[in-house]
Amino acid sequence: MLNLARVGLVGEHASPELAARALESLKSDITASEAGRVKNRYMKQLGIRALISSAALALVGALLCIWTATRPVACIAFVLAGCMAGVWLSFGARKAVLRFEDLHIPEEDRLEPVIRLVFAGLLTLVIALLFSLKAIVVTMGATSTDQITSDVRLAVLVGMLCGFSEQVLSTRVAKQAGVLLDF
Repeated sequence: MLNLARVGLVGEHASPELAARALESLKSDITASEAGRVKNRYMKQLGIRALISSAALALVGALLCIWTATRPVACIAFVLAGCMAGVWLSFGARKAVLRFEDLHIPEEDRLEPVIRLVFAGLLTLVIALLFSLKAIVVTMGATSTDQITSDVRLAVLVGMLCGFSEQVLSTRVAKQAGVLLDF
């Protein structure tokens, strides 16, 4: 790095263009050697937390289905379990290739894995409640979101889609809240 600065800035034959190209080459080399390690480390951190959260929520949902007659609450637990898996998939899909700037902090919004999962989970809970109260009804083929509290498969699918869309979920929820509360 010091040599790059000297080439670009020092002496009567300073060459900022040459130094800039050398810096880009150095950044490219660092990215090539470190990006896979950084991405895999973050995927593991997020994945472990998502797996634990998802398994705990699915267990709660299963126990509620078995021991009580509160299937709607059980399905909400399955929505949240699906969300955790969707958040993990979202990072893998969005960050297929890390840039040099991503090596230090893989996520632009700087949320840690646990905070990301809680944030996405709470936004997903809002969506699930809107669907369960039929404030919003979306039809997908022969299935409708008004069945979210009676169909575990639909609950998991909606949760996964919400988790996968976690980057845009906050703006969508805020927009919908504005529409619903405009009276």
